[in-house]
Amino acid sequence: MVVTKRFGVIADLPASGGLAPPLSAGQRASATTVGYFPEYGTLTVYTPGGAAPSGWHWDVNTLVTNGANAVLDLAEVHGGVVATHADPIITRCKVIVPADEIFCVTLNGSGKGTLTVSDTTVVGSLAGTNPQVNGISSDSGLVVQRCHVTQSGDGIHFVQQTGTLVSQNYIGPLRFTDEAQHCDGSQGFQDTVDGSFTWE
Repeated sequence: MVVTKRFGVIADLPASGGLAPPLSAGQRASATTVGYFPEYGTLTVYTPGGAAPSGWHWDVNTLVTNGANAVLDLAEVHGGVVATHADPIITRCKVIVPADEIFCVTLNGSGKGTLTVSDTTVVGSLAGTNPQVNGISSDSGLVVQRCHVTQSGDGIHFVQQTGTLVSQNYIGPLRFTDEAQHCDGSQGFQDTVDGSFTWE
């Protein structure tokens, strides 16, 4: 399937989804060049209390994995997304998080492989007492490519380990509540090996 976005043909995506080539040289990530776009395909909408995609289940307002290698592709999720099993993949999705959910999209727990998120728009909530801690995060490996993260307290949190890649994303605007809070576009933790991650 050839995908045409506002700036031209960017990908020949396999039917099962997957990572598209990077933006062309000199092409800056923006809200109009990264994230989910309708040209990728029609989204299936999932809301709390309703049906869940294969490999996932609802826990109140949070979509949670049932096992390793869970995939979300062409999904519009009205809730947080929390992976508790190894190597989840989220691609060509829109995640819209309700008020006072702690996380937007996260892989919870160390030693669980890599959370891969691509061509996805993540929207935190401007309502409620507290903003989401972050838009996309992982306690294990993380690959985030061509995503748009907005309205969360922070953008992307990652553990600095070999294979971690944060590339060609657009972060912002973030939600600022008061002077007791600050907004980090991206933040890395636990760097133990020089050059063990890539942020571009």
